[in-house]
Amino acid sequence: MKSFIKLQLTSVGWTEGFAIWQVRNFNDFNIHFKWDVYETGQTGRGIALAKYDVFFQTTLVQSPNTVRIMVHGINHNIKTARLTPSCYCSIEPLPEPLAV
Repeated sequence: MKSFIKLQLTSVGWTEGFAIWQVRNFNDFNIHFKWDVYETGQTGRGIALAKYDVFFQTTLVQSPNTVRIMVHGINHNIKTARLTPSCYCSIEPLPEPLAV
């Protein structure tokens, strides 16, 4: 396996009952990752494109929303966002991807 810079996970905010997450890849190659939301059963997967930002959404749960991403089955990054309907976080427009 190539050595790489760990993926960066950021909570962007929430809208319409979904939390929005950003995965930033500083590497020169794509990286496949899996994500899950702690203690909810929510899971998914994605591809962090080389030198780019990708986004995914999870169903908003009562605070906290803790998401982790894994690369090759290894815990790679964990973020907790306290996203509740009482503190709406606008995400319009979405952040610009990394400049290549």
